[in-house]
Amino acid sequence: MMKARKNGRGILLRIRIAAALLLCLVLAAGSAGAGKVTFDANNGSGVADELEYKKNEPTFAGDCPTVFSHWNTKPDGTGVDIYPLDEIDHSKYKTLYAQYIERPTVRCTVAKATKKGDLLLDVTKEQLKSAFILPGDLVRIRSGVYNETIPFYTGRYTEEAMLCAKANEDAATLLIKNGDFSAKSGISAGDEVTIELVERAGAKAMQVYHNLNMIAGRSNSTTDEAYGNFREITFGNIARKKLYRSAHPLSQDKRGTTIQKLMKKAGIRTVMNMANTEEEVDEMIAERNLGKTWYAKIRNEGNVFAEKLNWSYLSADFAGEFVRGLTFLAEHDPPYLFHCNVGRDRTGFAAMVFGMLTEADREEILQDYMQTYANDYHLHEGMEVWDLVLHLRAEKMMDQLINQYGDGTDPGAAARNYLLSNGMDPEKLDLLVQKLTDGSAKSKANDA
Repeated sequence: MMKARKNGRGILLRIRIAAALLLCLVLAAGSAGAGKVTFDANNGSGVADELEYKKNEPTFAGDCPTVFSHWNTKPDGTGVDIYPLDEIDHSKYKTLYAQYIERPTVRCTVAKATKKGDLLLDVTKEQLKSAFILPGDLVRIRSGVYNETIPFYTGRYTEEAMLCAKANEDAATLLIKNGDFSAKSGISAGDEVTIELVERAGAKAMQVYHNLNMIAGRSNSTTDEAYGNFREITFGNIARKKLYRSAHPLSQDKRGTTIQKLMKKAGIRTVMNMANTEEEVDEMIAERNLGKTWYAKIRNEGNVFAEKLNWSYLSADFAGEFVRGLTFLAEHDPPYLFHCNVGRDRTGFAAMVFGMLTEADREEILQDYMQTYANDYHLHEGMEVWDLVLHLRAEKMMDQLINQYGDGTDPGAAARNYLLSNGMDPEKLDLLVQKLTDGSAKSKANDA
């Protein structure tokens, strides 16, 4: 059974100002300009009165028994509690005071080890919450010789080792998304495990990203294009009316109908579908009575490439199918439309590659990626969560591609090398770039 233990030494941790800065994230779109909140270290060190995600990294003394827990509207903690992942109402609160607790520690047992090596614990997310260990925290796991600090998430969000407690699952689990936690740690069923808070909200960036909720419905969008996440790509040397991206045109709602109308208006002739196989596309058209749509017309003409790509865009499987899709586009005529389901990650990566191939500015490419978050989540520049997603998703995705397939300085060369290394014919790559740019830019495929 789970047991919570408090350390009785009661030494107040003197947190640095950067910790106070990072541990608050403004998620409200209207918070900017509505009043300034002062963050009082409350007998800790420093006073924080600015919120800035990217420039501040917290440092905690790892063995100190007392840690920062949350903010409160009163110094003595008798007011309203506000935790690091909570939204802060700038019009309501003027000063928030840091609150400290003795370092939370939970002892539990491994109830089961799965065949994949996941370790199911006899402790739930609610029990961890009662012990003041929260999603987005960094925790130390101790069992036998294993002693590591890992993130605590509510989903399998990264490839690293993690403590995971999904809302629909009773047990908290120690796991590695595509690995064997039991084998790596040496921990097995029946072993005792200690979970200790290392840093409040030390892993909040990934948790906040996955807490974002899409805002659905045409009435919540300013235009049909925003509602369908449908837009023309014109950055770099790409000519007008050549390339478009969108959410899934065959979705079973008004969004799909809206995208179909926009496809027809744009005169789309060729589609690259990264969410479904050809068989699935045909089934969707038949089962959803979409036989008279523009998408069905293009499919009947043999102008739809369809393959279910995974989300690991640097993997050999993704790259191979992606190359097949771009080769298909080269062999067919624009205007092109490319999409996945939401039109965010796989579609965002494809747009990056098109931009890098056609000499688009880095900022143009990143802004196009972020436009999906403006359309679907109503985020905008100036919100701290905008900067978080820009850094966590867009910049990271682009930089990984540039650094893995190039020297980090030439995005175009990296994109060409990525495609050629994964089987794309240089002549087909030249042809695709020529079709996108009307010959205004010459591919350097043969130089890669």
